[in-house]
Amino acid sequence: MKIDIIERWTKFLPIISIFGLFIVAGCLYFWAALPIINKIDGANLELKEKKAEMERFLLNPPSRERIAELHKGKEMFATQYMEMVKKMGFPRPDPLLNFPLHFDGMEMESLLRFFGTRILHDYFEKELEASEIRLRHLGAGRGLTIPQRLGFEEEKPKTPAELALLLAGVTMTEKLLVTAIKAEVEEVSSIEAPAPPYKAIAPEFKKLSAELTLKTSALALIELLDRLATGEYPFIIEDIAVDTAPPHLKVKLRVSTRVLLEEEKM
Repeated sequence: MKIDIIERWTKFLPIISIFGLFIVAGCLYFWAALPIINKIDGANLELKEKKAEMERFLLNPPSRERIAELHKGKEMFATQYMEMVKKMGFPRPDPLLNFPLHFDGMEMESLLRFFGTRILHDYFEKELEASEIRLRHLGAGRGLTIPQRLGFEEEKPKTPAELALLLAGVTMTEKLLVTAIKAEVEEVSSIEAPAPPYKAIAPEFKKLSAELTLKTSALALIELLDRLATGEYPFIIEDIAVDTAPPHLKVKLRVSTRVLLEEEKM
């Protein structure tokens, strides 16, 4: 009896195998092939639409007056956009107000040719030292030690524009540390200062980022985050990692800002 049943099932095995292969093939089609086919169909449709658009353009090209009108509208939009951006309070690198752009009647170009880029480096070091002194004085009243050079490496700007962005980074770092001190954190362990290359957010923006490692209480951390979020300087809190190690919290905080470039001032 058992042998008869096995023989009957053996006859159906090829049919079952073929049916199984059809199921597997169907699954593969819906899982792998169909999405690719849909993408190809979508690309072909988009290509046809672009081709039809180009054909319409060739049959009925815009007049010179229309092109001039569109160009004028684009320029007007760009001007309005920049006016709106400037009203939003983004920080601007404008650190060269006290820089000796003229020295005995020499223009910046001549000044750099005569003294070399060393003069830019010296100016950066002078401003960094002044910022560090202010922070050490403020931190001393709270018993806080400020990291050496505010986390900056030995930077060597080669152009006034590079110097401008470096000093914008010094300003950002100083404001970040002042905020931490006023929030009464217990220790500033280290800081990673903004450094080139800076990420371009748009043609008129650069992104400056800094990372602060500190020890603090929960209340001081809340106060710090609140000051960063609601203060005048436009900090963006990008990431925060908190390690609970009683009686302190060990915090690693990454913040950034967008600097609005104004080349005519650099």
